[in-house]
Amino acid sequence: MNMTIITWNIGGAKTLQPGADPTLMASYNVNAIDAIVDKLQAASPDVVAFQEIQKNESYDQAEIIAAKLGFEYVIHESFSWSHNEEGADLGNAIISKYPITLKRSGTFVNPNVTVSWEDGSIAVTHDKGYVQGVINIDETEIVVTTLHLTPFRKFGMELTDNKAVEILTDVPNKIRATNAKREIVVGDFNINGETVGEYLPGFKDGNFEEVGIDSPTTPKGNKYDHVLYKGLKFVNTAIDNTVLTDHYPVITTFEI
Repeated sequence: MNMTIITWNIGGAKTLQPGADPTLMASYNVNAIDAIVDKLQAASPDVVAFQEIQKNESYDQAEIIAAKLGFEYVIHESFSWSHNEEGADLGNAIISKYPITLKRSGTFVNPNVTVSWEDGSIAVTHDKGYVQGVINIDETEIVVTTLHLTPFRKFGMELTDNKAVEILTDVPNKIRATNAKREIVVGDFNINGETVGEYLPGFKDGNFEEVGIDSPTTPKGNKYDHVLYKGLKFVNTAIDNTVLTDHYPVITTFEI
């Protein structure tokens, strides 16, 4: 039996304004839940792991997308205010065709770094975190985690800097399910490379394998979105670069 999982930073479900510069964050301001749902339906996933998904007092994007796809199971936690929409909060979510049990979530170390942009505005790192659940597929349990890490480069941090190392060490300490036979860890790692395991102690030595990311996962040409796994057989992966969000979905199939 196969399982297909999609990891996607949907940027608050905003897509590129027609004719705008795709390398500028401000260019992504078109509300596009239905366009995102159309892409998900075409890919026919079993599980979708989101980053930068929004909710406020009147709506929850994870619940909306799940309902449109006919998915019954949802975990959604917010970790910070949204830079995409006033009055909303950003977080991570997992939606699934199959039951989700043992739900967990939390935040990683916040380095509390401040940076001044070229336009004179000031930005401060905000909380990033993870959502984790056990997916039950025909009595087979798979621990799935969706995470979002600090934008190291944007805040002037090299991956070898003390603050970056503190975050990267915190990640496996927080999310590793040490007794699990099968795990999938996906998300926006904000690490530009074909693989990321070398930067994450605890995964490198934890029998995890990685899906090699050999093409960009963002319009800027970065390979930020990654998939780590154990106890499963990798089948294939695809990156849909036809979407208009500021990250592309990574679609991966495993044999259970």
